[in-house]
Amino acid sequence: MNTQLDEALKYDPLADAENITGQSYKQNDAVAWLGMALMQDQRKTKDALLSANRDTNAFRQTIPEFFDILDDMGFREVLKIAIEGTRDHFHVFWKPGLLIRLDTYAGRSVNSGSCYYNYRGPRSVVSGSNGGIQHAGELVWVGGMDIREGFRHKLDTMAEAGEFLDEWIKPPFLRLLHYADEKVEGYDYKKITTQRIAMLPEDVRATITGSQHVA
Repeated sequence: MNTQLDEALKYDPLADAENITGQSYKQNDAVAWLGMALMQDQRKTKDALLSANRDTNAFRQTIPEFFDILDDMGFREVLKIAIEGTRDHFHVFWKPGLLIRLDTYAGRSVNSGSCYYNYRGPRSVVSGSNGGIQHAGELVWVGGMDIREGFRHKLDTMAEAGEFLDEWIKPPFLRLLHYADEKVEGYDYKKITTQRIAMLPEDVRATITGSQHVA
């Protein structure tokens, strides 16, 4: 594990500011300002560590740079949908057992992104799990992690301690939506997600819909 990067990703500048001052940022604006200063200072360190790890950093990377990293990690794009009236797109990427959904912002950067999985391994390294289920006497973690920052590091940390399942035991809570979907009054996320699953290649659907229900 890259301990230095792990610590940088978990760093909480507001908590650090409160520890330094012994006061809450909620009651003292000076503590909040100190937290912001610590965050800016730590940002430079984190950016350098992410770059050295060839890792995702949506707040600093262009869309091609971000996608190059996903490609390097073995993901392939299996769905791309234009977001009407914008320069943005909704994308789905796939690697056996790992499903990514993401949308872009202003045609320049990644807006939001999640990776869904089933994972067998220790809880201490799990990122973004909705909970665990018992299967064949073992605990399998089901969930979806944020991929915008340190995604390679998160996956590597989990893979070193356990394994991602190529065949899902239980589908995670899938929400295959982009930001414009959620602006439509009365939108039905279950219907939209089901429609987009139907657009995916057969091999992907076979994994994620074995006992699929869109929660």
